[in-house]
Amino acid sequence: MQFINKITDTLKHQMRNGIVLAVVLGSVFLMNAQESTTYGLKMGVNSTNVFASFPDDMSRKTGFHIASFVRFHITEELIYFQTELGYSRKGSEVNFGLNAYDLNLDYLEVPLLLSIGKKNMSFVEIGGYMSYLINSNVSNTISPSSTNLDPSDLNNFDYGLSLGLNFNYEQYTIGARYHYGLADLGNGSMKDLLGEQSRNRSFQIYVSYSWLK
Repeated sequence: MQFINKITDTLKHQMRNGIVLAVVLGSVFLMNAQESTTYGLKMGVNSTNVFASFPDDMSRKTGFHIASFVRFHITEELIYFQTELGYSRKGSEVNFGLNAYDLNLDYLEVPLLLSIGKKNMSFVEIGGYMSYLINSNVSNTISPSSTNLDPSDLNNFDYGLSLGLNFNYEQYTIGARYHYGLADLGNGSMKDLLGEQSRNRSFQIYVSYSWLK
């Protein structure tokens, strides 16, 4: 028992040290980043689809997104960290048997990205995203009265990988980004419609405007 207690105390001590170190390093990092923090707004068009093992007849939908972002440098004029908070509409058109369904998914989305590039040049972005489903709509476009799908069978959380490229000129940016979803979208009736391992795929084109703090 004493041996177990000793191990437990040691682990707690190491955890406290790790937390303190993380807070100190994070504080130093944020203080150094304050002088070059960039804020901005972005908006653009989504081309989205749902990938699944079946059915295989899913068509892309066009949506839109809008977000605010914060970016600061890790190494000046080369490596940056950027995070965003925004709204994004995704979905797909699904042909299943004799029916066709229109799937609209509205997400609150938070990308976390590492950007590599220089001012007034191009940036390559790599990272991931997390999102929360705030609204959904599923409708049978051929026979509305026969729809027996329950949107509550959609999972609220989504996450995945992100890859992007943008071109900057002073405070303006034109960019493109691809989100590759890793989370299954549905359970129950929605899993019956969307199939196994149904996941979001989205391609975005956007423009943004930024300013220093």
